[in-house]
Amino acid sequence: MRAALGGYLFGMLRRFMLDLQGPMLLFGAPNPFFYNHNLVFFLQMTPFLLTIIALVWGSAASRRQRIGAPAALGVPYVRGERD
Repeated sequence: MRAALGGYLFGMLRRFMLDLQGPMLLFGAPNPFFYNHNLVFFLQMTPFLLTIIALVWGSAASRRQRIGAPAALGVPYVRGERD
């Protein structure tokens, strides 16, 4: 489910970047992406950068769970004491 949601968000971002390049005016001001095509390169990187940020954030959260110490750390094992 999360992968499908991520795929849809990635596609929506790609489509939004294409729509942002089209109009001559954005909110009443000249659109910098329409007049300067060098900025389009950086605009097209944003879905990929957000994907990388999401992967790093997700791996950091799972790493915090994995690093946790065992509950019985430092407790000597005596056979038959534990259930």
